[in-house]
Amino acid sequence: METVEILAGGEFANAVKSLGLTSAVCTYRYQPQSMYHREAYQVWLLSKEDFDNICAIDDDDWKDNWGWWRHADGSNLGAVDCLYIINGEELMAWDGIQRKEWCKDCSDCPGTEEYKNECFHSHRYPDIINYLCNEIGASTERNVCACTIDLARQNNLTLAELFKKYLG
Repeated sequence: METVEILAGGEFANAVKSLGLTSAVCTYRYQPQSMYHREAYQVWLLSKEDFDNICAIDDDDWKDNWGWWRHADGSNLGAVDCLYIINGEELMAWDGIQRKEWCKDCSDCPGTEEYKNECFHSHRYPDIINYLCNEIGASTERNVCACTIDLARQNNLTLAELFKKYLG
């Protein structure tokens, strides 16, 4: 059976129940600590049929108490090419445009990768959401979804595995 992973939030379980999405399984759930002002992310695995069914629902027919969901084929950021340490784990990811601009305009170092890494700070972030927001500039559900689906695919992970490993 072909399956599709989606990123969801809010009370998406209400949509699963109301719409009779019998294949839907929540494979990851993140509840942020109260000190963080973040979305409570969920990853759901759906059959292709159930996925097609939710895609066919008009925005006007989506109930307020059903939460939200997003899916994307990937991002427009291209191939991952930089090693980051996120949540204490290695991940191949992208440098953000600001880091690339700093590097291009740098006159303080000879230009080798070793010097550039020192000059432009470490490639370390406490978690994947912090990386996406601060390095890439992705904070909306749509952009977080596109980037995480792309990162998962390019690092040979499922979306749930990516969130478990790099968000906790």
